[in-house]
Amino acid sequence: MDNQSKHDELSGVYNRRRFIQMMSTVTTGSVLLAACGGSDNQPLTKTTHVNTLSQKDARATLDASVGKTYFPSDDPNVLDAYTAPPPLIQSVQYVPGHGGKVTAFTISFHPAPTPYGQNKYWRELNKRLNVDWQVMLGPSDTYPEKATALLASGDVPDIFYVGLDGAPALITPVKQGAFTDLTPYLSESARKQFPNLAKIGPDAWKNSSRFGKIFGVPRPRSTAGEVLCIRRDWMQKVGITDPKNLDEFFKMAQEIQKAKPDGQQTWAFGSISPTRDFFYQMYRLPNKWGMQNGKLTYYIEMPQFKDAIATVKRFWDAGLFHPDSFTATQAQNKSDHASGKFAAYVDGFTALSGQRANAKKINPKADVVILPPFGYDGGAAVHWKGGGYYGVASIPIQKGGDSGRVKELLRILDYLCAPTFSVEGQFLALGIDGWDNEKGPNGLKKVSDRGQNEIQDMAYIANAPQVLYYPDEPPLGPALQNTQRQLLKMGIDDPTTNLVSETARLQSAKLSQIDSDHFLRIIKGDEPVSAGVDQWIKDRQQSGGDKVRQEFTQQL
Repeated sequence: MDNQSKHDELSGVYNRRRFIQMMSTVTTGSVLLAACGGSDNQPLTKTTHVNTLSQKDARATLDASVGKTYFPSDDPNVLDAYTAPPPLIQSVQYVPGHGGKVTAFTISFHPAPTPYGQNKYWRELNKRLNVDWQVMLGPSDTYPEKATALLASGDVPDIFYVGLDGAPALITPVKQGAFTDLTPYLSESARKQFPNLAKIGPDAWKNSSRFGKIFGVPRPRSTAGEVLCIRRDWMQKVGITDPKNLDEFFKMAQEIQKAKPDGQQTWAFGSISPTRDFFYQMYRLPNKWGMQNGKLTYYIEMPQFKDAIATVKRFWDAGLFHPDSFTATQAQNKSDHASGKFAAYVDGFTALSGQRANAKKINPKADVVILPPFGYDGGAAVHWKGGGYYGVASIPIQKGGDSGRVKELLRILDYLCAPTFSVEGQFLALGIDGWDNEKGPNGLKKVSDRGQNEIQDMAYIANAPQVLYYPDEPPLGPALQNTQRQLLKMGIDDPTTNLVSETARLQSAKLSQIDSDHFLRIIKGDEPVSAGVDQWIKDRQQSGGDKVRQEFTQQL
């Protein structure tokens, strides 16, 4: 394909015939959900009031539970915590849609839902949104190809999920203006007209923007980055529960391995690739990019990097990493950690609760916690913050010419971002009471098998900020909130998070391979640390690294 053809494909100049041809391929392995047609537009009207406490009474009840069952965050980027569910509120006061058809495309991690004719949840969702909701689900493993092909077709849905991390090729259409600039609608003051969208934290809005514009509604996630999940019960067995420097950490790892705390051979750490970031944070390295002497500097170029990677090698040479640590997948990491094959592995902040539960199924005494980083020398460490979002829900430019239509679509997204403890949020997550859900042993509702089949990823294109609430282990919510505060206190951002480097995109595979190859050779002793790092820096700079720096610097 020549350059002009590539440009045309990304610019979406294919005709209707091309779209039909493309759809015969795209719908293999994905599903196009279609319902009956909608009605003509109608004036914006208030929703029917549901049987809940008034806003005033719900607020009073919530205020009375502060410090008891409700632990509100004093930081918009820290998650609220609960030990018991509060009274439900009604978060949406106006009917979102005007009765017509609304199409959407989003990434999916589950099978196709029950077809419309047999799906009560879908029909109820249409009723509550007051639209004919049609959503195409792109399976996660083929999302990049399907997203690019669908955008190229020229016949695009009203709402389009854009995940640049998974589909970096989409940055070109974003730059070319393929999506509506939502800044006038969603600036900090303007988004107040969408109360649920206004609850999304500032980091998510800032980090999801590109080219100085808000081009989609971010799907909020914890701003805490990846963390070290470790067996605290094993740390207690060897008497080192609070290592404060590198030597204590090394001794703790050795003692755990010697002790065989669950009566079997174990190692200190799982996969070496993500675990190394914990060591880098101990050495206060920047979050990928940082400033040194006024110059944007990649973390391997920092003077302390040689000491940091030498420390990782020291732990490897001591046999403290699992033998499969260079090849294991994250799924294997989680499974092996839960079964007691090693003490610690790196995962996302909110993954801890699930990992605790998995480990307790195998050993009820297992106590998996987050170990925040500490300075290698006993001083302060840093924590590499995450972006605070996972993709955005955008409105293609073809659909954004009418401001009334844009606001309608944003009201729909506002509904889909309803808080967890709201009437709308409970419906989105749990479906129709008595049909899609059932009460568990603790009296709380849970999705039934039928509900799972009906709900799936129907509304996954947007979501509310997460909350820390674990009905099977209520104290975990406030504990994790405190941990998140601790992490963010030492947290540092990647200053290039919402910047775009064309060279980084085009050379990403080559640069990643350089990073991987040099790291592997240094750790295994095929390259000496100092000379190996020097060559690593040189290879990276000459293969586009300096050009990436230049492009980022221009934008900064």
